[in-house]
Amino acid sequence: MSEQRDTEGIEQIFCMHCGTSGTVGMYACVRCGERLYFPDPDHPPPLGLIGCGECGAANEAHAAYCARCQFELDVGERVSPTARSDGEYGYGDRRQAVVMQQETNTEERIMPDSGGGTKGEDAPLPHELRGWNWPAFLLGPIWGVGHRIWWTAIGFLALAPLVNAGPRQAALLLWLAMMLFLGFRGNELAWRARRWESVDKFMAAQQRWGIWAVVAVAALIAGLVIYMYVQ
Repeated sequence: MSEQRDTEGIEQIFCMHCGTSGTVGMYACVRCGERLYFPDPDHPPPLGLIGCGECGAANEAHAAYCARCQFELDVGERVSPTARSDGEYGYGDRRQAVVMQQETNTEERIMPDSGGGTKGEDAPLPHELRGWNWPAFLLGPIWGVGHRIWWTAIGFLALAPLVNAGPRQAALLLWLAMMLFLGFRGNELAWRARRWESVDKFMAAQQRWGIWAVVAVAALIAGLVIYMYVQ
């Protein structure tokens, strides 16, 4: 039994992003513009589903509120879209909700705990954080210091004198290699270097850093254009 069939007859729907109420059939939330719909367990989104701890309904993995009952999902648990109970999917009934065991899936969504988040070299990297980090690549040591990855500043400072004197080309290549390394491994390094309350908090922080990175690059390009024009 899919979630869509289980929600037939329901007239009200809540935004999974901000919790604002809407009417079934509306395309987007009137407050934040997020898509309004009841996820179908038969066709789960790429990032998976999270079960509501109040009504057992399936929601998107990044949801903050249940689309069916507006329950805050800070304590939600990821559920398996393929597991069955009595031959049917259990999303529509809290008694049938199937919870994926954390010890068997190191890529499970990490939510806030009594320790204030996650930290440490052994902290698993959530699946949705795997990928390129533009702020880390563009800002390098500035981004590293901001995330308490101190070796980034030491490494770039050690290479700085070599750019103006000595094997300049080799120093520039090493500099570029460090920037590429931060781009590829930035999310993993930042996730394990500090305590983060949730994946959403981490992604929001990277978006803010991304804005600063764009501003810095734009300022650098403008400075180069002005310099070339003056020359």
